[in-house]
Amino acid sequence: MADARSIATGDTNVATAVLGSHSSRFEIIRANSFGIQARITVSNTMSISSFAHVATGYNTPADRFIQRNYDSDGFMGFGKAHDMTITFRTVIYK
Repeated sequence: MADARSIATGDTNVATAVLGSHSSRFEIIRANSFGIQARITVSNTMSISSFAHVATGYNTPADRFIQRNYDSDGFMGFGKAHDMTITFRTVIYK
């Protein structure tokens, strides 16, 4: 339920609730006296269970059932994890 609350309120846990375990990389492209331009890349592997955590919770019998039978080509056969990468540039002014 903490994930649902984070998504609804946009609190500091919202990135973890939506993305799950993710990695990020930052690269400074340009810097001057006005600020910096940065390239930010966020990568994440998503699965059916990562979406279901709002309802199942973490490491519960329901969560383990979803992981076993949907995430890893279990008897349902369509739940492989998908890799997602988002890259964007932004300017951060002083």
